[in-house]
Amino acid sequence: VKALFTAPTAFRAIKQADPSGDLVENYNLSSFKTLFLAGEHCDPDTLQWCERVLHKYEVPAIDHWWQTELGWPGVGNAVGLGVFPVKHG
Repeated sequence: VKALFTAPTAFRAIKQADPSGDLVENYNLSSFKTLFLAGEHCDPDTLQWCERVLHKYEVPAIDHWWQTELGWPGVGNAVGLGVFPVKHG
C-alpha cells in the first residue's frame, strides 16, 4: 500500500486503543507514502497524532476534504506539488 484514504473516525478508534502509537512498530511501512484522512472533517488532535506516529517513516498525514458535489477535493494538500505546511483545524 502506497497511499491510504480513510475516514478520521478510523484513526480516532486506533488512537483510543493505542494512544502512544506503539503498535505501528509491528508493521512494515516501507512502501507507505501518504495517509489521506478523508470523507469528513479531521479534528486537530487526531491529525497531530497521525503526524507524530508516522513522522519517523516520513509519511505525511493529510486532512483531505473531498466533496461529492465538486467531484474532487474541496480542500487538501496537493501532494504532487510537494507537501505544504498544514494548518490544523
